[in-house]
Amino acid sequence: MPSERSTFPFLVGRPASTFYRPCDVLGRGAFGKVRRCHKMATDEPVAVKVLKRSAIKRAMKEVSMLRKLSHLDLDRCNIVKFHEGFRLPRGRPCLVFELLDISLWDYMKARKPLHVRDIRPIVQQVAVALEALKAVGMIHMDLKPDNIMLVNQDQHPFRVKLIDFGAAMNPADAVLGVQQQNIVCRAPEVFLGLPFSEAIDAWSLGCVMARLRLGYWLYPGKGEFDVVTATDVVKSIVHINGRPADHLLSRGVNTARFFKRAPAPANDWILKTPEEDEKQESIKLRGLPSAIALSCLDDLKVLATTRGGGGVAMDPEESADVLQWVELLQSMLQTDPQRRTTPDKILAHPFICMSHMARSYGHSSYVQSCVDCMTTAVPDFLKPPFKDSQRAKVPLTSTQLATAKVTTTSTQLATAKVTTTTNTQLATAKVTTTTNTQLATAKVTTTTQLAAASSGVPADRVDTTSQQVDDRCKAPPQGGDT
Repeated sequence: MPSERSTFPFLVGRPASTFYRPCDVLGRGAFGKVRRCHKMATDEPVAVKVLKRSAIKRAMKEVSMLRKLSHLDLDRCNIVKFHEGFRLPRGRPCLVFELLDISLWDYMKARKPLHVRDIRPIVQQVAVALEALKAVGMIHMDLKPDNIMLVNQDQHPFRVKLIDFGAAMNPADAVLGVQQQNIVCRAPEVFLGLPFSEAIDAWSLGCVMARLRLGYWLYPGKGEFDVVTATDVVKSIVHINGRPADHLLSRGVNTARFFKRAPAPANDWILKTPEEDEKQESIKLRGLPSAIALSCLDDLKVLATTRGGGGVAMDPEESADVLQWVELLQSMLQTDPQRRTTPDKILAHPFICMSHMARSYGHSSYVQSCVDCMTTAVPDFLKPPFKDSQRAKVPLTSTQLATAKVTTTSTQLATAKVTTTTNTQLATAKVTTTTNTQLATAKVTTTTQLAAASSGVPADRVDTTSQQVDDRCKAPPQGGDT
């Protein structure tokens, strides 16, 4: 990791306003605040994250992660652009980013739950970002509505970018048992202290996806308390998804924090009460509304029957779209990370690529509104007519490039093999032809010599055509390749 001095050069003897003119504060967090600034040289508006002096290591880590992403097309990968880092004279680290609009959380605070039509482009763009992170070997670790920014909601509705890589890490650096991620977006394997991978980001995206549609967090899934503990969330996951498999519970270094063995003879894993949780980790949820009672994720299919609370029946196309939303959500919220869907599969799912709407395109106003919403937010999304293999265009990641390179190489090898085989066959045929010619020439020569001997004519006066043929077979053409 680079040193503090090389990563964050001091503005020695000059205030930050020499380079950036500070304006209003855009937001505050546990590690500092974000200010809108203008670059003095160009008057370009930027967002400057001003961190606390105690957060210097976190800032250095974030810069390290951002530099790993710098070779990507960040606009197409839906990741915020990082400009530079510096330190104020008193040592506070600052990170300069492109200026975006507002966070998805702030957008949702004053609005009702989003329709699945509007959720689709958000999920698609974040999945593209996660696929890019996976290609460079990175876990975001803190995927939540606060870290999904609308780029410009007025001009480009639901165009989003992923921000805040302060908690990001390489999968190899994951530490078992450390409770990371926001509680309501935390994956089961993190709660239990199991090895984790990029799959935890897919779980978090599923939680965000449910929050956007329902208007409340799926886990803990209750609205009578403002303060939610980690045990509440685990209990809710077990209630809705079912208890994690025994092989997961047996391996988790934190399993005993949330579960205990039932008395013999059952000896099953059972949940502890919140009072039995010694750590009592909790979070205060902002504006938590009342939730509908769910016994499983299949219960969400009730949302596909009526629109809103008025009992208005949905169009068949809209109902089918909601069912596809539920199906994708179920695949993202698999308790076992090995069975959980991946970013590339999210992008290929019918809900995202809208293949289930193919037959209704041109005949349904709902389908047309979905297409308009998607293509407005994602300009390079494949437009109708839909096909069976239709899916969103994804920036070619390094992994895909490597795969393409290997595939090309394999093709070239196969082509070379065929070419080599053909050349070998041609060479063999030429040698065979030459050998046969030589044999025939030798035969003719021998016959001629025998005839000359029997007739008494000197051999050097007999027709020498066969000898000339033999010479042409052996000697290369004038100026030709040897």
